[in-house]
Amino acid sequence: MPKKYVGELVEIIYLSKSGAFTQRKVTISSIKDGIIRAIDKGTGEWRTFREDSIMAWQPVINSAV
Repeated sequence: MPKKYVGELVEIIYLSKSGAFTQRKVTISSIKDGIIRAIDKGTGEWRTFREDSIMAWQPVINSAV
């Protein structure tokens, strides 16, 4: 995921540790050494994602969650 998305709301599809695909809207806080820190807009909680587990991402144009 390009660092230009830091501070932006993006929608991601990622593969969890259990092998399930999950879709979330998150605000990216930081990207460093393949680790992405973000706030999950659905739960309001901080989340950590491995960059290599993210299958797809796109910026969210309409920020209504």
